[in-house]
Amino acid sequence: MPKPYSADLRERVLLAGAAGLPPAAAAERFGVGLSTVYLWRQQARVDGRRCAKPHGGGRARGIDAAGEAILRALVA
Repeated sequence: MPKPYSADLRERVLLAGAAGLPPAAAAERFGVGLSTVYLWRQQARVDGRRCAKPHGGGRARGIDAAGEAILRALVA
């Protein structure tokens, strides 16, 4: 999974848009995709969010504590 863009980069893209830079020019200048610029602008406009959401946390464990104890005993 790729790393998320930095909050600083997102803020610079949003500030450039507020200064009147077109989305295509902002995408080219900062090295991000055009759809990313549109998405960040929409999130700032609709949600007021200027930073990424926190990570979702990943998958739940596939084994419970009792199963882990049995597995550890078998491996030992």
